Amino acid sequence: MEYVSDGCLELTGYSPEKMVNNAELSYGSLIHSDDREAVWCNVQKAIQAERSFELRYRLLHASGEIRSVYEKGCAIYSDSGSILGIEGVIYTLQTS
Repeated sequence: MEYVSDGCLELTGYSPEKMVNNAELSYGSLIHSDDREAVWCNVQKAIQAERSFELRYRLLHASGEIRSVYEKGCAIYSDSGSILGIEGVIYTLQTS
Protein backbone atom coordinates (compact mmCIF):
# COMPACT_ATOMS: atom_id res chain seq x y z
CA MET A 1 0.00 0.00 0.00
CA GLU A 2 1.37 3.36 -1.01
CA TYR A 3 -1.11 5.39 1.04
CA VAL A 4 -2.98 4.48 4.20
CA SER A 5 -5.28 6.98 5.93
CA ASP A 6 -5.38 7.73 9.65
CA GLY A 7 -8.57 5.65 9.84
CA CYS A 8 -6.31 2.61 9.67
CA LEU A 9 -5.64 2.80 13.40
CA GLU A 10 -9.33 2.47 14.31
CA LEU A 11 -9.97 -0.16 11.64
CA THR A 12 -6.97 -2.41 12.34
CA GLY A 13 -5.37 -1.27 15.59
CA TYR A 14 -2.14 -0.50 13.70
CA SER A 15 -0.76 2.89 12.66
CA PRO A 16 -0.74 3.69 8.94
CA GLU A 17 3.07 3.87 8.97
CA LYS A 18 3.26 0.15 9.74
CA MET A 19 1.42 -0.69 6.51
CA VAL A 20 2.71 1.84 4.00
CA ASN A 21 4.84 -0.17 1.58
CA ASN A 22 4.39 -3.14 3.96
CA ALA A 23 6.91 -1.51 6.34
CA GLU A 24 6.05 -3.86 9.22
CA LEU A 25 3.01 -5.81 8.04
CA SER A 26 0.76 -6.19 5.04
CA TYR A 27 -2.94 -5.47 5.03
CA GLY A 28 -3.50 -8.85 3.41
CA SER A 29 -2.03 -10.59 6.43
CA LEU A 30 -4.84 -9.09 8.54
CA ILE A 31 -7.60 -10.63 6.41
CA HIS A 32 -9.02 -13.67 8.16
CA SER A 33 -7.33 -16.79 6.82
CA ASP A 34 -10.70 -18.31 5.86
CA ASP A 35 -11.51 -15.24 3.71
CA ARG A 36 -8.09 -14.38 2.26
CA GLU A 37 -8.25 -16.52 -0.89
CA ALA A 38 -11.79 -15.42 -1.78
CA VAL A 39 -10.84 -11.76 -1.35
CA TRP A 40 -7.80 -12.20 -3.59
CA CYS A 41 -9.76 -14.10 -6.27
CA ASN A 42 -12.64 -11.61 -6.34
CA VAL A 43 -10.30 -8.63 -6.68
CA GLN A 44 -8.42 -10.38 -9.49
CA LYS A 45 -11.68 -11.21 -11.31
CA ALA A 46 -12.79 -7.59 -11.08
CA ILE A 47 -9.45 -6.37 -12.43
CA GLN A 48 -9.61 -8.81 -15.34
CA ALA A 49 -13.15 -7.66 -16.14
CA GLU A 50 -12.12 -3.99 -15.75
CA ARG A 51 -14.82 -3.35 -13.18
CA SER A 52 -14.95 -2.23 -9.56
CA PHE A 53 -15.29 -4.66 -6.69
CA GLU A 54 -17.31 -4.74 -3.47
CA LEU A 55 -16.39 -7.23 -0.78
CA ARG A 56 -17.36 -8.19 2.74
CA TYR A 57 -14.88 -10.16 4.81
CA ARG A 58 -13.39 -10.56 8.27
CA LEU A 59 -10.36 -8.63 9.45
CA LEU A 60 -8.12 -9.39 12.43
CA HIS A 61 -7.73 -6.32 14.67
CA ALA A 62 -4.54 -5.86 16.69
CA SER A 63 -6.61 -6.46 19.87
CA GLY A 64 -7.42 -9.97 18.66
CA GLU A 65 -10.99 -9.01 17.82
CA ILE A 66 -12.41 -10.19 14.48
CA ARG A 67 -14.16 -7.37 12.63
CA SER A 68 -16.47 -7.56 9.65
CA VAL A 69 -15.49 -5.06 6.96
CA TYR A 70 -16.80 -3.79 3.64
CA GLU A 71 -14.34 -2.84 0.91
CA LYS A 72 -15.04 -1.07 -2.37
CA GLY A 73 -12.31 -0.44 -4.90
CA CYS A 74 -11.10 -0.50 -8.46
CA ALA A 75 -7.94 -0.69 -10.52
CA ILE A 76 -6.37 2.46 -11.90
CA TYR A 77 -5.21 2.09 -15.50
CA SER A 78 -2.65 4.00 -17.57
CA ASP A 79 -3.49 5.37 -21.01
CA SER A 80 -1.98 2.22 -22.49
CA GLY A 81 -4.22 0.02 -20.32
CA SER A 82 -1.63 -1.27 -17.86
CA ILE A 83 -2.58 -1.33 -14.19
CA LEU A 84 -0.98 1.44 -12.15
CA GLY A 85 -2.51 0.34 -8.86
CA ILE A 86 -5.70 -0.30 -6.96
CA GLU A 87 -7.53 2.25 -4.88
CA GLY A 88 -10.40 1.80 -2.50
CA VAL A 89 -11.95 2.34 0.86
CA ILE A 90 -12.62 -0.06 3.73
CA TYR A 91 -15.27 0.38 6.42
CA THR A 92 -16.01 -1.54 9.59
CA LEU A 93 -19.49 -3.07 9.43
CA GLN A 94 -21.62 -2.58 12.50
CA THR A 95 -22.60 -5.78 14.26
CA SER A 96 -25.94 -6.05 15.98
